[in-house]
Amino acid sequence: MNKILLAVDGSENAKRAVDYVLKMTRKQEDLMITVIHIINSQKEITKLRNISSEIQDIKERVVKNGMEIIERHVSIFENNHIKVATKLLDGDPATKIVEYAKLGEYDHIVLGTRGLTDLQSIVLGSVSHKVLALSECPVTFIK
Repeated sequence: MNKILLAVDGSENAKRAVDYVLKMTRKQEDLMITVIHIINSQKEITKLRNISSEIQDIKERVVKNGMEIIERHVSIFENNHIKVATKLLDGDPATKIVEYAKLGEYDHIVLGTRGLTDLQSIVLGSVSHKVLALSECPVTFIK
């Protein structure tokens, strides 16, 4: 069985990554797919702390939003009668994706890229660049 970890973030490129994995399932029947989304609640708390929201309220909103992102992408598989597992984690996206892939002994990571230029990714950091650098398994980027 080939284990695919599909990282999604709600972007159009993530939707294209879902379509890519969906096409893989038509060519290979023995795939186990996990759709993963990483929230960074600490980053969101830092961004929103000046708003009167309680920290717990911010965390709950971030988790709810993360689950909605997962459900949106999972529904595409369900509409095609394909079962997938899901995982929502909290922390640095690239690190969490790679750690989860290693822990779960995944064979392949698939994720959409945001299309940052090399300069932007150096300045802003790039989840896809970090995943590629840290991963021990093949990584496919979808743009």
